[in-house]
Parts: sequence; structure tokens; C-alpha cells
Amino acid sequence: MAKKDIEFEGVIHRCRVIDFKVPVSTSSLVTPTGVWRIYIDEQTGIIMRLELKFPLGGNAKLTPPVAISGDRYLLKNYISKGL
Repeated sequence: MAKKDIEFEGVIHRCRVIDFKVPVSTSSLVTPTGVWRIYIDEQTGIIMRLELKFPLGGNAKLTPPVAISGDRYLLKNYISKGL
């Protein structure tokens, strides 16, 4: 498991990076393929980023943005207390 610092809303987060393969079959023309990568904040355990690859003609890569709404600090305190 790798570690990487990522920036989210102006704050640097130390994340564990996990690569995994998920067998996906859909009838859609665009289906995620290959290795999926997930970034998990080491302090909170919150997923900060998810990267998927789609066949868009070649080696194109799409990284959808992840949004967290609400008070992240309240959520962090909630998680740290183990509630």
C-alpha cells in the first residue's frame, strides 16, 4: 500500500493509496476498465479521491472530482471519537 499527499480544498491530506481491480460488466458503451485507485485519508478514514479508467480511445484517463459537503471538521471529530 502506497502513501501520497493530495490537496483538497487548500489542505494537504496524507492518504493511503490502494489499487484494485473490479470485474465490471455493463451494457453501457463506456465501462470502467483496468486498475481502480482509491485515496483514503490516514487521519479520518474518509475517501478523498477515486480514480477510474475508461476506454475513451487510447490511453485517456478520467479522474472524477469528489465533493464533500457540510462541516468536514465536525465529521472528523465524530470519527475520532469512534461514534
